[in-house]
Amino acid sequence: PRLSSRDWIGLADPDFPFASISWAVISPGVLIFARSYFDFLRLRRKLDDENADFAALSEYTERSDADRIRSHFASGKTRILLYSERAHFYFRYKLKGVRDVVFYSLPDHCVFYSEILSMVDQGKIQQPTSTALFSKYDALQLGRVVGTREAKKMLTSETETFLLAA
Repeated sequence: PRLSSRDWIGLADPDFPFASISWAVISPGVLIFARSYFDFLRLRRKLDDENADFAALSEYTERSDADRIRSHFASGKTRILLYSERAHFYFRYKLKGVRDVVFYSLPDHCVFYSEILSMVDQGKIQQPTSTALFSKYDALQLGRVVGTREAKKMLTSETETFLLAA
């Protein structure tokens, strides 16, 4: 997985990382993980504004709707799935059809990082991707994922992109 520093927190445009993305050309199977419900709502509004082909799965989604959303995502009818940490905490959905993962924010529970990555369907594509955005404000979450020593190195490094090998 690739981890990218996001020093843009607090800037005028909170949607900076997604400003240059054309949501219409994204391949099916993109899972966007949001730790906080505020980020989840901001991303949902941004995807709505861009007329992206997406579905949102949160802890407030009705069970029947959640089953339909998961089915459409697995079959490729829905290209992007926005997924909240609380939905994963309460329901631990096993999502099928995940080809790429974007961690808009790293999870508070480090085990969720590996659980989400284990959902990637490696049989359908040759090189799945995982991207995690983080800033100095995510030091605790980053430390839980990569270890305290590595997190400190990553946060103080001049490099903005890091590649982790499994």
